[in-house]
Amino acid sequence: MQKYVDGYYFIQEDKQSGSVEYETFPNNNFFYTINKNTIVKEEKENIFLSSSNDNTIIGSLVLSYSKPMRIFLYEFVR
Repeated sequence: MQKYVDGYYFIQEDKQSGSVEYETFPNNNFFYTINKNTIVKEEKENIFLSSSNDNTIIGSLVLSYSKPMRIFLYEFVR
């Protein structure tokens, strides 16, 4: 997999965590995201994530994009 995966990261709940917001810039990378117990909403160049009690797993594939995207993590994702 090292040949195909450039990097990865995990976001975990922390007792001091609050909402997080960040911007990601256009690139030619592919991103595969796995979210557990999370509600994902997309509006134009914004992605909103919040906690869910539905015990679900959602996989998303993002291909290259031409405009900056803003990511909002509310109720810190568990």
